[in-house]
Amino acid sequence: MKKIICLYLLCCCCIGIVDAQKTIYIKGKILDENKYLIVFPVIANKTQNQGMMANSDGTFQMTIHQNDTLLFSSIGYYLQKVCLKDSVINTDTFALNVYLKKNIQTLKEVTVYDVKTIKELQKQKDELGIRNTNTYQKVNALESPFTALYELFSKTEKQKREVEKLENDDRRKTFLKELLRNYISYEILDMDDATLNDFIDFMGLNDEYIKSVNDYDLAAYITAAFERYKRYKAKGGT
Repeated sequence: MKKIICLYLLCCCCIGIVDAQKTIYIKGKILDENKYLIVFPVIANKTQNQGMMANSDGTFQMTIHQNDTLLFSSIGYYLQKVCLKDSVINTDTFALNVYLKKNIQTLKEVTVYDVKTIKELQKQKDELGIRNTNTYQKVNALESPFTALYELFSKTEKQKREVEKLENDDRRKTFLKELLRNYISYEILDMDDATLNDFIDFMGLNDEYIKSVNDYDLAAYITAAFERYKRYKAKGGT
């Protein structure tokens, strides 16, 4: 009895193996999801490590084993996998039409900036600092006390000084943004352009420090500050 059961199981296994190795001739067409032609679609038999390109009209024909896995692909489309292992096929020729779905990727909008030269950056650096906005330049308080008091307390002169301070803040921020873009282009820093303003505010550099250090020391300070900035953001800093 045991011999009969073993023989039966062996026969079942053999039948399964033979069925899995059944040779099928397939022919079909590769189109996109709207049934339009696709340029240079590729068919790969993953199981047998073989591949081919479809014809110019998208048609193809090939011989495979029923348990083979086929991969259909083309540039700009998602890969599609097909396996006929579980299909009921009563003929030696099988029709197979494949429809690939477009791989639509939304790219992030970017702005391209001109990278400033060292000479241009140095010129911007030299222009930093709050300029004298007094109407009467080089006033001696002892010789012209009323003029000195006017420059110190006049609403108009105060407004001029405030405007100059804001304009200098803009000059400093512009200089630092151009400098950081240079660092990014030379792969000294790896950061997004949208992060520049926030990082500049985080550093809090003033004119005196920027103008007093050399280029190497400034770069060293900024790269170290960027590491602190990343750790700060990683902890949820806003």
